[in-house]
Amino acid sequence: MVPFDRNPRFTGRESILADIEGKLFRGEQTTRTAIVGLGGIGKTQLALELAYRTRAKYRNCSVFWIPATDMVSLQQAYRDVVQQLRIPRKDEAEVDIKKLVQAHLSQADARPWLLVFDNADDISMWIGSLGSESVSGRLKEYLPRSKQGCIVFTTRDKKTAVKLVGQNFIEVPELDEGGAMQLLQKSLTDSIAQGDQQEAKSLLAELTYLPLAIVQAAAYIKENSITPTDYLSLLSGQEVDLLNLAKNSRMTSDISP
Repeated sequence: MVPFDRNPRFTGRESILADIEGKLFRGEQTTRTAIVGLGGIGKTQLALELAYRTRAKYRNCSVFWIPATDMVSLQQAYRDVVQQLRIPRKDEAEVDIKKLVQAHLSQADARPWLLVFDNADDISMWIGSLGSESVSGRLKEYLPRSKQGCIVFTTRDKKTAVKLVGQNFIEVPELDEGGAMQLLQKSLTDSIAQGDQQEAKSLLAELTYLPLAIVQAAAYIKENSITPTDYLSLLSGQEVDLLNLAKNSRMTSDISP
């Protein structure tokens, strides 16, 4: 249950992926880990690649993707999980969908599973405030437990990561120039001309090597049939509103178009 296709432009981050994969399926207890980093840095893309690699490596493993931006999205995703698992009692009026999923995945004979909570930035959804009686204030209590299960969170907030997984989290650094150039090359239909190489490097530096900003820039370059040099020259102008979005993309989703 992963709502996104695998990203064919995924590049770099191999050491981080290896680190995360090394934490999964140890068979001792439920593994919990978090991917932490600025908005647009590539957390969601890392989790997405991890999901596809896990499914390929463990053919009998179930993978569930839960958007955790808000309670509405999370509840709907849980309903989809219940439907896919064909868990009984899902239509009863007073049933707690989250408890059904928790109980099912916590069974001793449950097949291996990976549960990804994407954009878990609001800690109040997970632990609530002191004295909170709301369901949304106790989400952490609904996490399933199984030696065959792994839970991965993506979040911008290190404090949230610590509350959810202790010190078992990984921070995602910015791409270096080489990795950023590789991503730009993959995102463009045509290779960057030799004469545009230096300007392309300047463009990447201007975009602070942020993956989401790079992908957005590449999309604009392709759509308008311009070069990285042309795009860089527009940065000082006011013609391209997209550039403002790209440069402020730390406040946006990690999913690249």
